[in-house]
Amino acid sequence: ALDKFRQPIFVLISGSILLALAFGIRHSFGIFLIPVSEKNQWGREVFAMGLAFQNLMWGVWQPFSGRVSDKIGAGFVVLIGSFLYSIGLFLMGTLSTKTGFIIASGVLGIGISGVTFPIFGAISRSVSPEKRSVSIGIAMSCASLGQFIMLPASLVLLKNFGPTLAFGILSVLSLMMVVLAIPMFEKT
Repeated sequence: ALDKFRQPIFVLISGSILLALAFGIRHSFGIFLIPVSEKNQWGREVFAMGLAFQNLMWGVWQPFSGRVSDKIGAGFVVLIGSFLYSIGLFLMGTLSTKTGFIIASGVLGIGISGVTFPIFGAISRSVSPEKRSVSIGIAMSCASLGQFIMLPASLVLLKNFGPTLAFGILSVLSLMMVVLAIPMFEKT
């Protein structure tokens, strides 16, 4: 039943949308610095530390995500990464302790490791070698487009709903990645 969704075009389309969401949401965090810091009465260093920990966790977990993705396919890794990404976003918006925010950012970082680079591997494996460069280029262009779209969209959410609800809405939006993980399940 999943075979029709494993066609290269579906892998490319869903992978491109996944990357647009993952990178787009992540790159909008800068606009949350002041509102989250003010809401929780923190200095800006707490938010900065959370994002630094997020980047650290992304980097630490990336080799494991890649290894599992290469061993059993990207679908499982993207699925787990999607859930962690969504949970991390939700917790970043709701936890009001400094330690809680930093840990939530780390959870999101682990999720990011599952919904970014393993997708490039799935796309690469789904297409013939002569179409690989074009396919990866399309996916990366969509990731950049996601950043271009999600920054103003996140700003609108932030201005209209405040940081807690904006993070909640982004968390729900990121759950779309769970459905988009379906074509990433490869035959092993």
